[in-house]
Amino acid sequence: GMKFGPGKALYAGAAGKTFVFRIPPGGGSAVVWANGLAGAVSDIDFDQQGNVWGCGSGGVIVEVKQNLTKKSFPFAGIATSIRVFGTNVYVAAHRDSVVSVWSLPIIGDSLGAEQVYTDFGAHYSGYELSAITFASDGSLFIGTNAPPGIVVVHPGGIYETYDPGLALTPPIAFAWGTGTTLYMSRGGSAPALQGFTVEATGAPYYGRLQP
Repeated sequence: GMKFGPGKALYAGAAGKTFVFRIPPGGGSAVVWANGLAGAVSDIDFDQQGNVWGCGSGGVIVEVKQNLTKKSFPFAGIATSIRVFGTNVYVAAHRDSVVSVWSLPIIGDSLGAEQVYTDFGAHYSGYELSAITFASDGSLFIGTNAPPGIVVVHPGGIYETYDPGLALTPPIAFAWGTGTTLYMSRGGSAPALQGFTVEATGAPYYGRLQP
């Protein structure tokens, strides 16, 4: 996953890699910004202080400050997507047969105890999660291989299948544009970037707000 961060630079994780890349403002070559992380980082997000939070297949959630101080926190399972919303870190992951989104409160420079935010597998048994993002009203958009590819979990835990009318393979990343436009990238045999209008605006991307 890729996110804009401090200085309008672009930061990215990579599946199976224990480092985070940085691409300078305006483009250019990607360089390793933080390496030697405690686990592989395939997706990242920023909190309000400009810290990077990352997840992947390494059994940990990692935190990297802008001064490159690093921490790691145990997190069982294979994590596919991470998002900071409010004062919590949300992680989509599967643990054996359990497929859920977990939430963990950010407490200073640490994470508090995890809890299941929504049990996706209880509603869509046999399917997986590939991406998550939040709308400003707290609705959680989930990319999945369950048809038609997008599920919305509204505040209060109400599930809704969302069909934007596009031919979908599972979305592998979401990004909010301005207003009510939500973009998604999809993989598979026909990779593409697609945008569509939803009845919501995106929650803040804290990396974009950093000077």
